[in-house]
Amino acid sequence: MKKYISIAAALVMMSVSTYANAATSNSSADISQSVGSSNEAVVEQVDVNFGTADINQAGSVNKAEAEQTGDANTASINQIGNINEADVEQAGNGNAATVDQTGDHNFVDVDQNGDNNTAGVAQKGNGNKVEEIKQVGNENSADVAQQGNNNTAKLAQTGTSNDASVEQIGSNNSADLTQTGYSNTADVDQTGDSNQADMTQNGSSNFAEVEQNGLANVARVEQDGIANIANIEQDGNGNNASVEQIGNGNSADIAQTGVNNNADNDQVGNNNIASIEQMGNDNFAEVEQAGDGNSAELVQNGNNNSADAFLTGNGNVADVEQLGDGNITELAMLGDFNNVDIDQEGNLNTAIVNTTGSYNEINVEQSGDLNTASIDQVSSYADAIIMQTGTGNAANISQTGAGTASERNSAFIEQNGSFNSANISQSGGAGNSASIVQN
Repeated sequence: MKKYISIAAALVMMSVSTYANAATSNSSADISQSVGSSNEAVVEQVDVNFGTADINQAGSVNKAEAEQTGDANTASINQIGNINEADVEQAGNGNAATVDQTGDHNFVDVDQNGDNNTAGVAQKGNGNKVEEIKQVGNENSADVAQQGNNNTAKLAQTGTSNDASVEQIGSNNSADLTQTGYSNTADVDQTGDSNQADMTQNGSSNFAEVEQNGLANVARVEQDGIANIANIEQDGNGNNASVEQIGNGNSADIAQTGVNNNADNDQVGNNNIASIEQMGNDNFAEVEQAGDGNSAELVQNGNNNSADAFLTGNGNVADVEQLGDGNITELAMLGDFNNVDIDQEGNLNTAIVNTTGSYNEINVEQSGDLNTASIDQVSSYADAIIMQTGTGNAANISQTGAGTASERNSAFIEQNGSFNSANISQSGGAGNSASIVQN
């Protein structure tokens, strides 16, 4: 049995409310309202299998609502005009919801509960808002695309194998994504000014990617699980990116182009990889890792940049590269069998390294004038190397440890240029070696 309802209304400044209710299978409902305002269209299907709901509205201050309960339901809402509202609520398996709005100051709310649900929203205009798309179940997918200014999108998914994607074009956009489960994927693409994207994932094998183009953008990704990957790319000025990961095998990559950018990455676990690349002036990058076998890479190209790294654990690797003047690197490591490489090219740069543990190796290379390098090691069997090329540079190495014949500490400084100064201080035990070469 098939029940088909088609209602067309052409009303101005009048409220129209239409309900389609079916308790049988293979039902469909179609509502069309045009050239009017303050219209209301409601489609309600209860215990309907293989049913469809289609609502089309043209005008202003209209409201469309589709509520479905059953399997393999489909809801489609198309609104053209201003200050329109679309609400979709689905419960069951294999549901699909599509909302298309053209105009200004429109609102969309989608709520799905079941398996294999799909929600797609497209808005064109200014001041549009997708407050929340909520999905509870497995293999859900949510997609939001907005064009205009002051857009807002919020997505929440609970289950497994979820996929959420938000694309915004305009100014003052905001996207908030929350996923709970495993094998989730979240993607946010923003183009404009003052954009903000927040992601929260809880589970394993999650993937999050944020790309922003504009000024004063803020992106934050927080992941809790195993084998998570987060990528943030920002182009513009005054951007702020923060990635926090808790678990094993996580990987985070932050790339910023502009000035006054800020990047922060905190990782807890083993075999994590953190990479931050910044181009511009007055940038700040910080990496904090706790665990074993972690790797941190910081690359900055510009002037007056600052790079900080704090690593706790064994077998960690830190690599810092700065190109420009007035840059500062501060690095602290606690653990054994760690390796640090710092390369600075420019003038008035500073490198400060503090390590505690055994079998650690520190390498600092500076090229330019009036640079300063300082290494402080509290350990046994430690190696420290400072190489400087230029004028008026200063190098200092301090080592404190057991320093036996089999577990000796080694310090080496080489300076090429004029008016340079070098100092090596070693205390504790025997078998230490110190060498200073000045050309």
